This record gives sequence, C-alpha cells and structure tokens, in this order.
Amino acid sequence: MKSIKWEDMGTTDSISLSNFLSCFRQNADPYTSLLEILNPEENENFTDHYLDIKVDFSQVIFILTANEPLNMLEPLRNRLEIIEVPAYIEQEKVKIILAERATVN
Repeated sequence: MKSIKWEDMGTTDSISLSNFLSCFRQNADPYTSLLEILNPEENENFTDHYLDIKVDFSQVIFILTANEPLNMLEPLRNRLEIIEVPAYIEQEKVKIILAERATVN
C-alpha cells in the first residue's frame, strides 16, 4: 500500500472542500470516513480503501457545506465548527421569482 504525504505533492497548506454534506445518508460510508479523517488520533494515517493508499490529513483544513446540519450524525457534528450563513430573505425570494417570471413570459 502506497502512502501519500501532502509535501510529496508540493504543498503543506491543504484545504479540502466537500459540498452538500447533508445529502449523504446517515449510514453511508462518507460519514464514517469523515469521522476518521477529523479524528486527530487517526487522520495522520488514514487509509483510502478505494485507492488502496494511506493519506496524511493531519495538516488539512476541511470546509464542508450542508443544507441541514441537523441531519448529520451527532459525533460528526460535534467535531465541526458550524458557521450558519443565512439564506435569502423574503424580499429577495420575491424579487427572484418575479425576475424568473419576467424571463419566461
């Protein structure tokens, strides 16, 4: 099994972006993998079973997005710093709908 370090790829400042985390099913493997990657005791020697390689995630910053963070497993939610970004306000939604209707007609 090959082992990969970020330094081998020419970087030490790594950021990982995962979009729509709440779309994963709660029993799905991505949750288990994320729990392992975010665990400081395990993330230095994470095994990607699909690629059959070991990866060091200990110096990686993870940015995850989720529409419904409450749907995440509690152990995963407890390892995250959740920053809520407000959605459109009512007036913005109405403006978007009216603009869409104008382009359709």
